Amino acid sequence: MDEATIAYYDKHAVTVSDKYEKVNMTFIQRKLLCYLPEKGNILEIGSGSGRDAAFLVSEGFDLTIVDPSIGMLKRAAELHPELAAKMHCVSLPFPQDNPLLKEKFSAVLLIASIMHIQDQDLFESAYQIKEVLTDSGILAISSSVGRKEINHNRDLLGRLYIERPVAQIQLLFERLGFRLITILHNQDVQQREMQWFTIIMEKIGEHISRSLDEIETIISKDRKDTTYKMALLRALCHIAQRESNRVNWLPTGDVSVPLR
Repeated sequence: MDEATIAYYDKHAVTVSDKYEKVNMTFIQRKLLCYLPEKGNILEIGSGSGRDAAFLVSEGFDLTIVDPSIGMLKRAAELHPELAAKMHCVSLPFPQDNPLLKEKFSAVLLIASIMHIQDQDLFESAYQIKEVLTDSGILAISSSVGRKEINHNRDLLGRLYIERPVAQIQLLFERLGFRLITILHNQDVQQREMQWFTIIMEKIGEHISRSLDEIETIISKDRKDTTYKMALLRALCHIAQRESNRVNWLPTGDVSVPLR
C-alpha cells in the first residue's frame, strides 16, 4: 500500500479515527450482513478505526483485522478493546512469509481501502485475497466514485485515491475465479459530493467451469481464416487475459483499447 498514505494515517490516527466513529454506517452495515456467511470468520483489510469490525463482532462474527498504519491500529484498540487480540499491522499485498497467507477465511472485506492500492500491486493483492478465501467465500469491496479535488490520484492531503470503475474491479476478480453476486450503490453518508459502490462476489471452486473461460476457449481455437470479427474477438480475449493493464477504463464502465 502507498507509503505516503500510510504516513498520513499514522500522523493523524486519532483525528481520523474519531471522525470515522461519528459516521452512522448502520444502514450499510445491515446491508452487508445479508451476504456474509452466518457466524463466519472474516478478514477485514484496511480496518481503520475498527468501527465496522466491532459491529461484526457484536453480531457474532470472528474478526481478524489488518491495517498498514500502526497508528490506526493503536487507536482502534483503544476504541474497541475486543479487537486488540487479532490485529495485524501489514500492508497489502502481504509479504510472502506473512502467516495470514496460510489461513482461510469465509469472507474478506475491503471497505474504502482498495483506492489506496497502487496499480502495480493490484493484481498480486487480488490473488492473495483469492488464496486466503475458502471455496464459496464472500468478497466485499467498497470504493468511492466522483471524489472531488483529486489530482494525479492524490487528494489535497497527499493520500492516494485511485477510483477504479466497478467494471474494472469486477473483471479483475472474475478472471481470478469469482462470480458477481450484486453491486450495491449508496450516497456518501457524510453528504460529500461523491457516491459509493460495494461489489459482492463469491469465490468459485476450482472444479467449476466458468462460462467466460469456455467462451474464450472457443474463440481462441476457432479457425484462423474466419472473418475479421473472430480475429478481433481473439485479440480482445488476449488483452483481457494477459494485458488488461493496457486498456483505458472509462467512468461509464466502457473500455477503450489503444489500437497499436
